[in-house]
Formats: sequence, C-alpha cells, structure tokens
Amino acid sequence: MEQDAGTNSPPDSGSSTFQRWLSNAREQVRTADAVLKKKAVILGIWLLLSAAAVLIAFLPYMTDGTRALDGRVRIQEVSSLNQRIVALYLENTGTDVWEKAELTVNGRYALFIPSVQPGTNTVAQLDKFKSPDGDPAPTSMPLKTLRLSCTGGELTFNLETGEVTSR
Repeated sequence: MEQDAGTNSPPDSGSSTFQRWLSNAREQVRTADAVLKKKAVILGIWLLLSAAAVLIAFLPYMTDGTRALDGRVRIQEVSSLNQRIVALYLENTGTDVWEKAELTVNGRYALFIPSVQPGTNTVAQLDKFKSPDGDPAPTSMPLKTLRLSCTGGELTFNLETGEVTSR
C-alpha cells in the first residue's frame, strides 16, 4: 500500500505560515511602484504618530490611575451675632484642575465641589458639609482631617497642623 508523502509530515506551524506571509509581503513591496511605497510610508508614519499621541494622552493615568495633587488648607473662624461660622480655605497650588472634587471632614461629613482651577482658592463652610444621613456638620466639632478626592487623585490634610499627610 502506498502512503502519501504529505501525511507523515507535521502540519504547518503558525510560525512557518507567518514566515511565508512575510516573505510574500516583502516580494510585493520590492515589486511595487514608487507611489505605492510612498503611500505605505506615509500611512506607517501616521499610525506611529497616532499611537504616540494616544500614549501621551493617557500616560498620566497608566501608572496607578491617579496623579499627585498639591494644595494647602487653612481654617478661619468667624463669630457672627447668633452663630459660629467655620470656613475651610482650600488652595489648589498644583498645575492640574481638581474636577469633581469631594471634600470629607473627619471621615464623615462630605461636600461636593465641581472644580477648582490651579492657583485658586475655594471656600467651604463647615455647616455645608453633610453626613450620609443628610445632617449638617456641627460647627463645634473638633476638626481633625480633611480628605480631598477628585478625578486627578487624592490629598489628606491634618487640620490640626494644616499639613498634607498623604497624597
């Protein structure tokens, strides 16, 4: 009985198929005219620049999803005729806008601020902060921490010293 010589050989592997395809592509490029080669080079450069632009745009978020923020905070107390007003002055000393900023005092009372531009201040009155139940923060409460969380990252301040404790 005769056997076909091709049945004993191993099936084509993916690498030999790729090698044949690459060899065929090289031959087509060699025989292509100059206009087609120029178009291919232009397309290749455009793809490379597009990939570089996407990489640059998303590079700050590719590490851990956040960037370092810079800021300062100070507390100002004002006595009015019938109540004590406590205001937190938060300054964005960095170069990035703080978008969708959420401020949390003592880990319980929160306030949302749409954005804070670089080099500007925002003032947040303590009685505007709300608990998860919707209760306002008591103005007599001792202030310990302020956490800023926004699309660009996080900052935590020690309100007793005004220092940044974590970024």
